[in-house]
Amino acid sequence: MKTFADRLTEHLRLVILRCLTETPVDEARRFWALHALWQAPGRTANLSLIQDELTAAGCPVTRDQMRTLAGWLTEQNLCTPAGTDAVPGLRLTQRGLEVSVGTVETFGVAPPPTADWLHARALALCLEVPRSAVVDAITWLFAEKLVSPTADGLVRLLPRAADVAAGRDVVDGIKVPSPSEMMGAAARSARATLG
Repeated sequence: MKTFADRLTEHLRLVILRCLTETPVDEARRFWALHALWQAPGRTANLSLIQDELTAAGCPVTRDQMRTLAGWLTEQNLCTPAGTDAVPGLRLTQRGLEVSVGTVETFGVAPPPTADWLHARALALCLEVPRSAVVDAITWLFAEKLVSPTADGLVRLLPRAADVAAGRDVVDGIKVPSPSEMMGAAARSARATLG
């Protein structure tokens, strides 16, 4: 028989997956693009490399979507154009750097998906757990191949995570979303896909 602590842990694992999967896709892509530039030598990279990094972060984009994303980041003064017409790229601005490391928040860019952010989200959803419980849950989710922590403390989704968060796949140790939660997630996903 499961204890309250067991159920709380299952809920926390689901909350973490839901927080990561329900971040609007455009906002997540913008964050991961800025993060890729933050990692790049000279804070500059070509669009192809940024596109590869977005795919690695679970936010794949087409070439046209990458160009649109680059235009948006430039319009927001988070990046400046770099490279050539043949090989376009971006250079991170000071403001873009501040957003990429979470010092500053800006509309349209997801916050860095860190254990601290996930802990704050859990607390906001009435899961009064210590930060260490969030770290333990991330470690467990990593062992289940649902997330991948980065060397700089960020949490990346792996492909199966969205199915588990939406209830399309079941993993023992994670609360299965209720039918109303599944319908809400499906509606949000459809809105995000259709615009």
